Amino acid sequence: MAKIDQKIKQAFAWNANKAFKLLYDHFYNELAVKGVSIIGDYAAVEDIIQNLFLKIYNEKRYVYISDFQGYLKLAVRNECFNYLKQKRTVELSEAYALSEENVSDPRIEEIKDNLYLLPPKCREIFEKIVFEEYTYESVANNNNISLNTVKTQMKRAYKILRQSIGSIYFSLFF
Repeated sequence: MAKIDQKIKQAFAWNANKAFKLLYDHFYNELAVKGVSIIGDYAAVEDIIQNLFLKIYNEKRYVYISDFQGYLKLAVRNECFNYLKQKRTVELSEAYALSEENVSDPRIEEIKDNLYLLPPKCREIFEKIVFEEYTYESVANNNNISLNTVKTQMKRAYKILRQSIGSIYFSLFF
């Protein structure tokens, strides 16, 4: 265990609020740099870090963490990737909504046309997650299938769409 981890653990034993401030002050800059390097939006990174620290504090996760630096860096990385994934989903949903309003964009039409090339169950899962903004877990529960099946179907859908549309058009939306 690193010296800072021991110091923070001892501080949590005495006063959780002060220890939490020490944890935040010690790691914030490093986490912000890491987050900005992933998503490039400082305001979003601030929100991600703040939410992460609130979750750690409210759920008392600090009791179980032995390597604060490693845990925080991994958590920020994962939250940044989730942010990017959600952002892409929202952008795709907006593009799909525009296509539903008879806005004629050939790229959107091509994506929409190619969705129907997906196998029926794969298409259903893809549309629920991407357009209806269901979570992987909710799709798995609603369809009585495993979470890994949902993940596999999504990978398959992305692969088919990339191959049929081409990586240039596809990368604009995914």
